[in-house]
Formats: sequence, C-alpha cells, structure tokens
Amino acid sequence: MDSVLFTNIRPHDLLVVDGRIADPSTRPENTVIVDGGGALALPAPVDAHIHPDKTTWGHTWLSRTPASTLRELIEGEVKARAGMTASVAERAGALMDSAVARGTRAWRAHVDVAPEYGLANVHGVREAAEARRHLLDVQIVAFPQLGLLTRPGTAELMERSLGEGADVIGGLDPLGIDGDLHGHLDVLFGLAERTGAPLDIHLHDGGEQGLAQVRRSPAAPRARA
Repeated sequence: MDSVLFTNIRPHDLLVVDGRIADPSTRPENTVIVDGGGALALPAPVDAHIHPDKTTWGHTWLSRTPASTLRELIEGEVKARAGMTASVAERAGALMDSAVARGTRAWRAHVDVAPEYGLANVHGVREAAEARRHLLDVQIVAFPQLGLLTRPGTAELMERSLGEGADVIGGLDPLGIDGDLHGHLDVLFGLAERTGAPLDIHLHDGGEQGLAQVRRSPAAPRARA
C-alpha cells in the first residue's frame, strides 16, 4: 500500500492512499510525509475541448498548411493526417498520458466522424481511453468537422458511433460549414431526440451570422461562441 501525507498544504493536510485522497485519521503505518511548502490543493482540471485524434504528440513534428479561413484549416488538417504514421490509439494515448501526468482528470474529446474516416477515430480514441480508464475519464463527442449535410452519410455514422464508443452528438457552424442553419439543426436535434444523447455545438461564425445561429438554436445557452 502506498500512503503519503502532504503537510503544509492549503487549506489543510492531505492523505493520499493508493493514489486516492483518504481520511487523515486513518493514516496507515509507514506513511511517507512530504512537506507541501504551502502549496494550494485544487481539484484536478477538466479539459472540455480537445481533439486527440488529430494529435502527433510524442512523434515527429508535423507542420500544418497556413490557412486564412476555417474551411481551409479543416481541409489542410485532412491532408496532414496522410502524414501521420502512428495509429489514432497510439497518438491519442500519448496525449492522454501527458495530460494525466500534469493532473488532468477528465476530457471531453471532439473526435472527427466522416465518410472519409468512418468510425476509426472514435474507435482509436476509445481504445486509448479504455486502457487508461482508471486514470482519466474520457467523454467522446462524435464531431462532424468536415461537414454534416455537405458530407452525405455523416449523420448515419454519428448515430452508429453512439453504440461504438461515442457519448455526445457534435455540431459545427451550421451556416459557415454547411450553409443551412435549419437543416443542420434539424438533423442534430433529430439525432438527440432519437438517441437521448446530449449535444455539443461548436460555433465559430462571427457577426450577425453567428448571432443568428445562437438565437435559432434551442441549446443557445449551452452553445460555444
């Protein structure tokens, strides 16, 4: 049994037994005492927006093509994936390990789903997450970054993904990416109604176009601007 008592910690001393905070009054024998030097103890952080299927963490640096628009950035990212030799599970796992080592306790991972990829990205991230489930809670968003309406078959893949590792239905700029506010939202909320899955909609569009999307979305208070 590993037992460590951190003293001189704000707001109070902390006993950690086998990696978990425990009641200080139950301190086991041979507990190691560490002076915290007046450090402040805080809850472990949650990363609510990360794309682990895109990472090259721990591998050779991969430069991305400069882009002036979101669409150019997305298309450049598709091309960049062709240069990634490691599997999604390997790359995502390396990033998870780095996050855990720095105290992160949970992720909401936005993972690309598209006909070009099928559900390979979801499967890879889920595989990496399952291998670390005792260290990191990972919630996967099935994310239609390449387009929902403009990539026929994406909606069907997103629905399938909920049974194959995904937890949340994602959306992205109904006007800026798909050019159809009502069509995009109809598909998303239809999926949510049928499956009971929550929604996470990314909104990058600015100005009146961006405001129109917030106003028209029933999930406006939760929308990401």
